[in-house]
Amino acid sequence: MVQNLPFKKGTLGGWVSENHLAWAHISIWLYGQIDGLTDDPPYVAPDKPLQSWLVKECQGWLRAHCISYTGMVSADLKHKNAVLMAQDRGPPDPIGPRAPSINIEQVVMSMLALVSWSMATCVTTLTHAEVDVHVKVFLSMLLKLDTSWSVRSIIETMLGGEI
Repeated sequence: MVQNLPFKKGTLGGWVSENHLAWAHISIWLYGQIDGLTDDPPYVAPDKPLQSWLVKECQGWLRAHCISYTGMVSADLKHKNAVLMAQDRGPPDPIGPRAPSINIEQVVMSMLALVSWSMATCVTTLTHAEVDVHVKVFLSMLLKLDTSWSVRSIIETMLGGEI
């Protein structure tokens, strides 16, 4: 027989901590395939004149430079590419690959360890020290992921100059 947990109006009682613990139990299964992700290869522009580029090549060039191209036909795409390539400061720099999948995996695994230690049923001096260490590891992995995304270069490219 399944026992129902009491629910009080306006509060979740112990359900919130149980949800976090349940997430910790299923997160290995949920995020288990992250290590199978492949990193995006760097963009390489076609080695032929712009007028002979196909639609997919024009779209790929615009996507690599983080420029919107939805709803454009072939002639519009080629014209937009030509205008951007002919700018005084040159074409915008292509956006490199996003964060390597290993960084994402490290963030998830460090968060799992942190939640697991935080939900310990018996708290001792060692538990406090382990939680402190796991908070620092999680924040370090999060910083590593954040800096690998190169958000600044993405924003600069979208704005067409330096911030």
